[in-house]
Amino acid sequence: MKRYGVLLALAAALAVPASAQAKTLKLSYIEQEDRTADNDFVDADHSGPTGPTMGDYFTGRSNLFQIKSNGKAGKKIGNVQFKGTFVEITSTTYKLRLTAKAKLPGGHVYVDTTETGRIDADEPTEEVGQVDRYRIKRGDGRYKGYTGKVTITVIAVGTQSTGVISRDVFTLKK
Repeated sequence: MKRYGVLLALAAALAVPASAQAKTLKLSYIEQEDRTADNDFVDADHSGPTGPTMGDYFTGRSNLFQIKSNGKAGKKIGNVQFKGTFVEITSTTYKLRLTAKAKLPGGHVYVDTTETGRIDADEPTEEVGQVDRYRIKRGDGRYKGYTGKVTITVIAVGTQSTGVISRDVFTLKK
């Protein structure tokens, strides 16, 4: 009997408290651009229609929806507000600082990253199947203490009134 007591004491000493164990949340939603929101491009230095210059930025909002069993968008459950600021521009490329706040059930998650791209007027901005990944820096509310990534896959490129539709997968770890 004494032997089992020693084993139990050893097991208890080595056990990791439940609060310290790693937790992973995987949340999937349909995201659709909100074309009725104030999605604006701001010419910060008032340089006119010459294209983006350093400091210019755009803002926007998308809505997040539950995914129904048929894969379509269900009930609206949150939104994403974003801002992209041009921090570096050459004749062929740009670099953006992208910040975003996703309102999810029970709290928010935040993205703050840089993104580079090509300046090409004939290049579409989004294509079906395009995948973008962004690092989630922090969360609040239910997501306090979580970091992770969001993977955004374009599933439809809509019209001027419907905008881009994507499937967003938030993978959060604590």
